[in-house]
Amino acid sequence: WKTDMGMIYILFGPPDEKKRFSDYSNQKTFESWYYFTVNKSFRFIDVNGFGDYQLETPHFLSIP
Repeated sequence: WKTDMGMIYILFGPPDEKKRFSDYSNQKTFESWYYFTVNKSFRFIDVNGFGDYQLETPHFLSIP
């Protein structure tokens, strides 16, 4: 995968639901992906404003 969204899509498939939010105070756009069957959600942030969304908290990648 070349993007964080691509990685999540490959690992979990298409999300059950997607929501996009804009935070006008800091001019950032967020997109949340929800996977109800595995009880997971992922939040991506468009850091530079060009649609290059990055996973906000990649905690699921941590292996104890």
